[in-house]
Amino acid sequence: MHHLSVCAAGLGGVSINADAAAAVAARLKPDEVRAAARAGFPVRFETIEDEITFLAIYRLLDFGSEYDEQLRAATGRDARETMQFGALGLHLGAKRLDRHFLKDFSLFGVTNYFSFEARVDHPLADAIRATLNGAGAALERLGQRTFGQHILKLLDARKAAGEPALAAALVADLAANFPGFDDVATCGESRKAQALAADLFARFGMPTDVGTADPGTAAPDARFAWDDAALLAGDSGALAAAAWRGLGVVALPEALAAAVDGGQPLSVL
Repeated sequence: MHHLSVCAAGLGGVSINADAAAAVAARLKPDEVRAAARAGFPVRFETIEDEITFLAIYRLLDFGSEYDEQLRAATGRDARETMQFGALGLHLGAKRLDRHFLKDFSLFGVTNYFSFEARVDHPLADAIRATLNGAGAALERLGQRTFGQHILKLLDARKAAGEPALAAALVADLAANFPGFDDVATCGESRKAQALAADLFARFGMPTDVGTADPGTAAPDARFAWDDAALLAGDSGALAAAAWRGLGVVALPEALAAAVDGGQPLSVL
């Protein structure tokens, strides 16, 4: 709610209905929300490192909805679905999503795993390649094998030092070390890293008896039980924005509402 208010303050005429937000929150059942958030992807992972690596790559490749129109024409999927398809393809098809694989990832790999023609002049294909190459180079510089190893090493070190489990620490580390996670917009920053932190909290650190953090136990993993989880920004994609508006939480000025309802392209925030 705070994040929405801060963003709205910077967008002339956009307002937040606090009563509507409270009404939405009151209708939500905590156990159902936790179960849904923790569901994850329908794939199995051999280790927690593998699962963290997968989630990190999935969030790293979230480029928003800029390429939706082109992708729907080419594949029938929007950008979000394309990235999900590609991330699953990488997990299932690649031998290991380590720094060597990422550093050497090519445009051929885009075609192979993401199932759209990766021409040299295709901006999304080049963005995927460059982002994965950059991540592999960063892992090599850090001396880490995978995203999962890097994140677990960071969290283990903080725990050993008696430091609190903070999403902010993970977000800051990812933004500082991986260019692909250092995304900044008019409203907010490190959207991808915050989304990953939220995923890790929901999957491993959420205090709930629905599901398990590890097989055979209902106890959350303290390394991912962020003390500041409530401060993480929510999803800022088109679907979330439309949902908030439909629920009456976000109100748009007349001109902007007409543009949105008319399907007109909006400038990137």
